[in-house]
Amino acid sequence: MGNESSTPKPVTHEQIVSIINASNVKEKVHSEKTAKSVELIAYILLTVICVATLFLVYRLIVKYERIKNQRVVDRAISLNNVTTSTAPAH
Repeated sequence: MGNESSTPKPVTHEQIVSIINASNVKEKVHSEKTAKSVELIAYILLTVICVATLFLVYRLIVKYERIKNQRVVDRAISLNNVTTSTAPAH
């Protein structure tokens, strides 16, 4: 077979540095992906909160308009009752 030795070759400083750099790059890419995911989730939550707030404001406006319209109807009914009760009988 040849002059192969079974002892492993020593790891050089450059190999150690390249392994550490590769590990750092993987961690950096992973942390950037995590940051983008968190940012996306934050934007989605912000959008949901804004839509919910707009919906609640809309419901409040609709409820206010109904109350206002009901007051107008009640006032018209009471005025109608006053005019019919005080009208002279023929």
